[in-house]
Amino acid sequence: MHYQFINAANYIIANIDDATGDEADRNSIKAQAYAFRASCYFNLIRLYQRTYVGHENDPGVPIYTDPSNNQTEGKGRGTVTEVYTQINADLDQAITVFQNASAKKHISHIDLAVAHGLKARVALTQENWSDAATHAGLAITNTSSSLMSTDDVVAGFNSVTNPEWMWGSEINNEQTLSSSSFWAHMDAGAGGYAEESRKCASSWLYDQIGNNDVRKDWFVDPTTSADNSTGPDFRYNQLKFRIEQEGSWASDLLYMRLAEMYLIQAEAECMLTNYTSARNLLTTAIAYKDPNFAASLGAIPDGNALSLGTAGPVNNLIDFIILQRRIELWGEGFRIFDIQRLKTGFDRAYAGSNHSIQLTITDPESWEWIMMLPQKEFDGNINMDYSTDQNP
Repeated sequence: MHYQFINAANYIIANIDDATGDEADRNSIKAQAYAFRASCYFNLIRLYQRTYVGHENDPGVPIYTDPSNNQTEGKGRGTVTEVYTQINADLDQAITVFQNASAKKHISHIDLAVAHGLKARVALTQENWSDAATHAGLAITNTSSSLMSTDDVVAGFNSVTNPEWMWGSEINNEQTLSSSSFWAHMDAGAGGYAEESRKCASSWLYDQIGNNDVRKDWFVDPTTSADNSTGPDFRYNQLKFRIEQEGSWASDLLYMRLAEMYLIQAEAECMLTNYTSARNLLTTAIAYKDPNFAASLGAIPDGNALSLGTAGPVNNLIDFIILQRRIELWGEGFRIFDIQRLKTGFDRAYAGSNHSIQLTITDPESWEWIMMLPQKEFDGNINMDYSTDQNP
């Protein structure tokens, strides 16, 4: 799928300069293609190889920047560094071209703010703290989005009308994936897979959310649940993501929102020992959701040596920032990649765990959460050898 997207972007980049029409519109299309190609490669490299730091020279994924067809000779894996170099080059080019592009016409379109947001995500993974802080800040200042209200926080995360969304897909009845969709796997009240396979928060994580924090309402209270065999009433079950209209799978999909940018910038500033700035950013993004937040943050000492594991401890500011990131972005697609880049491993066997299978992977370099390459890649690419190129 990602390589189909990449090839589409390659065709656009190769041909857009010859298209007729307004130059600003052409620039918008070109910049979006560069940014989307970068996003695809960023997803691929994190799915099929361990995190950047410490693995710069490990095998990456094949890189294609020209249009290809079924006669194109496949390429080898290259290195992680080469993939990240391509990602950053694409994002830099997108940011440059967006300077003279027309305004975005729909939330599904990438714009300058989203390109900066993607650059911030990449820099965070590379532990390039200065770039992460800079580009997250530029994403914030260049977007027209605003932090959502507390009413929006508990409205189901299902609509592009949410003022905080920077990038997403508006899904209509003709485009929905119905029972194969994200919503079928998340909303236990919608009649899909989640009806019996509830998506639950870690009991430890739930306990870290203040009782007056509006985000506590994202999960079923374990003390009041009936623990029904089907449906949403099950302890710790998620209520954050709910379909917009009963009987329809046509709920929208979130790809980027503003709070993530504040959290990226806060983490980066903390790693740069700019602790006051980090605290201010965290306060802006989170405090209005929890009336006791200022007191909680005030009790945390400065520090940027991460000690936070799956179930604590929260010893210093970086621990607290990562905890808030884990709460705020729950279910939005970041946790597994954060486990990789932070090299923490995970523990589902902590005291009081609500996990039915209490798996523990303490090795931060584990291959357990890295995908194996598809067999089709070896069948169709003469420059890929299963015996030497497949992941363990």
